[in-house]
Amino acid sequence: MIRTFKQAACCTAAVFLMGMTAHAEMVSNPEYENWSRFKPGAMSKLEANSVANGQTMKSVMTNKLLEVTPEKAVVESSAVMEMMGQTMQGPSMKREVPAKIDQNQLPKTPTGETADPKTSKTEETVTAAGKEYKCKVTETVHENNGTKAIAKAWMCDEVPGGLVKSEIKTTGQMESTTNMMLVETSKGG
Repeated sequence: MIRTFKQAACCTAAVFLMGMTAHAEMVSNPEYENWSRFKPGAMSKLEANSVANGQTMKSVMTNKLLEVTPEKAVVESSAVMEMMGQTMQGPSMKREVPAKIDQNQLPKTPTGETADPKTSKTEETVTAAGKEYKCKVTETVHENNGTKAIAKAWMCDEVPGGLVKSEIKTTGQMESTTNMMLVETSKGG
């Protein structure tokens, strides 16, 4: 009986350790890979215009690279929003972007309760902030509980943070649109 208990304990420990090993597989973080191409001071400024339920909002978001090491990048983000005649400055927030992440932390396309979204990938040239950028375009269509969302993002490695343009439109129970465009960028130094 004791021998059976020890065997079961060893098997349980082995399964647990194998699970930890599989969970701990570290891979390159795509966000870090983008930021690590630039020098501290690199930044991107994006302007977003949103309409939801008849209300409009404009916001300007700035992401600035503060530090890059082989282990991480430190990025400071801030936002200014205009809504109903009021301007609000959000607090600046610093965050660390690790060079390696658990493979389970890689960005995933959201899934709905009933079906996976449909995703397509193409390439397109976009003019933003006075320059043309060759972008990888990802479009995702997601339907859930009477709401359909179409999200499209234009990404380019030449831009700190990667985002050049995005469009999000929801229809059905909730109607909204958000369009975002790169308005300023610098490579730091």
